[in-house]
Amino acid sequence: MTLLDSWYKKVAAAGIMLFCAFLLSYNLDDRMLWGDEAETALLAINITKYGAPKVTDGKNYITLFGKGVDTNKHDIWIWSPRIDSYIAAVSFSVLGKTTFAARFPFALLGFLSVFFLAFLTQKIYADNELTFIVVLLFATNVWFLLHARQCRYYSLTAFTQIWFMYGFYQLLRGQSVSGIINTVLPLLLQFYSTYIIVAPNLLVFGVSAFLFRKRVPGILKNIITSCAVFVILSVPWLIYSGAGQHLQGFVRKQFFDNLKFYLTEINFHISPIVIFAIPVFLYLLNLLKKLYDAILGKREKSKDQEKTAGDNSTNMGNNNESVKNFNLFLWMLIPASLFMLGITVHVFFRYLIPLTPVLLILSSIILITKVKARLFRWMLVLILCFSNILSFVCMPFGTIHEFEVPIIKYVEDITSKYENGFKDIVAFFKANASPEDTVLTPDPELPLIFYTNLKIIDLRLNHSFDFRKLPEWILSESASGLRDTGELKLSDQFKDQYELILLKIHGNSKHDNRPDPHLHAWFTNNKFRQFKIYKKKIVK
Repeated sequence: MTLLDSWYKKVAAAGIMLFCAFLLSYNLDDRMLWGDEAETALLAINITKYGAPKVTDGKNYITLFGKGVDTNKHDIWIWSPRIDSYIAAVSFSVLGKTTFAARFPFALLGFLSVFFLAFLTQKIYADNELTFIVVLLFATNVWFLLHARQCRYYSLTAFTQIWFMYGFYQLLRGQSVSGIINTVLPLLLQFYSTYIIVAPNLLVFGVSAFLFRKRVPGILKNIITSCAVFVILSVPWLIYSGAGQHLQGFVRKQFFDNLKFYLTEINFHISPIVIFAIPVFLYLLNLLKKLYDAILGKREKSKDQEKTAGDNSTNMGNNNESVKNFNLFLWMLIPASLFMLGITVHVFFRYLIPLTPVLLILSSIILITKVKARLFRWMLVLILCFSNILSFVCMPFGTIHEFEVPIIKYVEDITSKYENGFKDIVAFFKANASPEDTVLTPDPELPLIFYTNLKIIDLRLNHSFDFRKLPEWILSESASGLRDTGELKLSDQFKDQYELILLKIHGNSKHDNRPDPHLHAWFTNNKFRQFKIYKKKIVK
């Protein structure tokens, strides 16, 4: 390697990382928190006050399903683990209670995920081009970037997945102590983020103990030790939170519907399935060539030629048994993840975030080892970075997807000021309401609590609300909720006590700030609609 080559590669690598930092951090606070983010942020604020995720501060009550369902008798949140709220709490303690502070630690984890994936790929495969392709695909994956910019556990799942992969590689290399530590810790962080994402890793971890027990001395003992430590440190939470009752109805019967959803999302938003079909296509092509040669009576290739023409997916960098076993481990993660996601009741793109680095490593290996012409290979890489055109090869019909250039649209999105209806409503209350005012609404309105600190009365959970003490404000519909609650109309006995305000707001979908494909709104909707607010009349 010449000095020029080394200099060029270092500059290119630094350029990608700087670009990634820009994509993750620029204009991070332009959009307001949506429901799930506000839930995390409000619990984080209470952690800074009480040291635990209490659901009440004496003024508002943070709940999705009602007291005693997602909380315990001490008003501690137990519906789901809250490691992300603790992360946000640290950020609030340092940076203050702002939208930027809520999202910053998770954007930072997203950046560290890209950096860590580069380290992992180079450490295992020792191939500069492979590492470069993996990082480029990861750093320009719009849906990873959008999820990493959320005040939620999403980017943590990617970081811990890469960490777990690194720990497993250490076990394959016979590094028992560090391997156990670096598998247990990420598994625990995943468990204390959300139960769903840790399940595939545990499944493959257990299968690997059996599969590699003869290939790798001591790995059976090490994996059993890791699993035992994980169980010891996770069971107390399951007992404390009563997670068993929360997981009732967790499994659903629509397995194939779920599977279709996740395969489609992988194809269009992570890595086109056609890339994974390349080895199959080349294998079939090789069989046809052998058949053709046999028919013509041509001399068969030598064993060395056969080996060269065959699968050389492990002929890069560290060509050893550990790399082969690690590749097998990665391949097993795909069906394990799809199976576990297929049987769960919740269907969200967010659960594919931990699988993203796995898919990108494997697809990059295929490009390196199967597409021999470098110019053509890099044409494919650039197409993958800048468009979704290859996704239509395997799924040309029957989807709601359209041809697009996601990364360009993403850059335009984060560099443009975004306005929506919720911003309009928050601005109205900041200008017209007093901090001690009460708002009656058919929704928890967690984002409204975060930005206005008004007292929110959720009518869903307060059917016996005492109207003798009338609230200062009544919303005819939710300002920030994701469910259609219908219009709340005042009865005749209260109409004389309120004046109707017709607020002009942006006519966007209430799902617009979510990071999910098909829900995220890229740009401001300049169409407007009327939002009904009832204001209590002042009695003179």
